Amino acid sequence: MPAANVSNVNEQPIRTCSRCNGYDLIECETTTSIWSGEKPYVIERIPALRCATCSEILIDYETAETLKQIGHEVLNGGSMTERKIEVPVITFPAAAF
Repeated sequence: MPAANVSNVNEQPIRTCSRCNGYDLIECETTTSIWSGEKPYVIERIPALRCATCSEILIDYETAETLKQIGHEVLNGGSMTERKIEVPVITFPAAAF
């Protein structure tokens, strides 16, 4: 099941960055997307922590589980949509080999 990137889950009881082990984590919100076929869904206002040292964005286990549930709901035809936005699409130019 394609779902939101939840690879940066901080499962450590002590609040440290999983990338650089920094201790200065700042509460913030982040945004991610889930694709269902050709259709992107934007999930915003996700509670997160940002490392002041390396800028890595971390989410906790509970938030990761909620994102997985949202992804499952979206991919199974559920509608949690609050509003719609228009997204411009840009095709990357073909590389010359």
